Amino acid sequence: MRRALAVLALALPAGAQSRLAWARCELCGPMESPVLELVAGSRTELSGALLPGERVERLLPVVVDALGARGEPRWSWGGDAEHEGKARLLAWTHAAEERWNTLPPGLRTRPRPPVLPADTTPPLALFLLLGGAALASVALARRGRIAFVLPALAGCALAWGFSGVGGAVAAQDWIVLEGQAGSGWVELRAGWESLELPALATPLWLASEPEAAPITIRASLANPEALRLHASAAALFAYRVPEPGPGAIAESGQDCADFEALWWRAEGEWSYRGAWKRGEPLPPAIPGAPAPGWLATGLPQGPRVCLGRAAGGTPRWFRDLGP
Repeated sequence: MRRALAVLALALPAGAQSRLAWARCELCGPMESPVLELVAGSRTELSGALLPGERVERLLPVVVDALGARGEPRWSWGGDAEHEGKARLLAWTHAAEERWNTLPPGLRTRPRPPVLPADTTPPLALFLLLGGAALASVALARRGRIAFVLPALAGCALAWGFSGVGGAVAAQDWIVLEGQAGSGWVELRAGWESLELPALATPLWLASEPEAAPITIRASLANPEALRLHASAAALFAYRVPEPGPGAIAESGQDCADFEALWWRAEGEWSYRGAWKRGEPLPPAIPGAPAPGWLATGLPQGPRVCLGRAAGGTPRWFRDLGP
């Protein structure tokens, strides 16, 4: 089931519309937990409150569709029994989109990682165990040994109940750093259904798969740049330009990360290099597994390619093209 629902490693279309826009808004209290909505089914929920007469300007994230940012978002809030609070759009800002469009197409359209839902399918061995226990229970019942049947059935129920916990595979979050000689880096954060983006990782571009999946953004009225995203039964992809970037990569050495696995392509030939510590020269080729297909596919022929994985709570993947 988990593999059947896999999101393939598709590239972000060069002409796609970001699912995220930014609106400069003015809000005047009293109000609590304001919500704004532009696209039906998607919304931005802001935690916090404004006192009567308190007025603030905020640059707020808004979910958009293929038509992009347009019109006035719809507002709602609580804590305003007398309907004295006010909210209005001052302007749509396009700085994030303009910054994104200055990047080379090769950095903006790399293949995405295979984002998968959690796997809660019980293993086949469990079904065989339960089937055997059920047959044993029937045999005992026919022999009149009812006292032995009840514990067997109870054991079947307990095994079934705990199977989803013991055999579950959690949905994996992804961090992929895309590099290109002379063009800097792009960071992609991806996840299934939910994605946490701290203030320092505010995206320039947001995509979803399916493309029109409803998205809920949760943020703070005091700090609307730290985002928590949710989209039921969908994958989320948030892109930004890390400044400063992770570093530089060359055969003489790299200062990006301590790689636990590394694949290198030079003059059209792939090789596995094992671990590569920061500050050390490129290790020699050794026998090893090929690079993951999603990481090695869709790359132009000719340039030097470095593919790496750095360990961590969420492993970071690097895909860097040299001259």
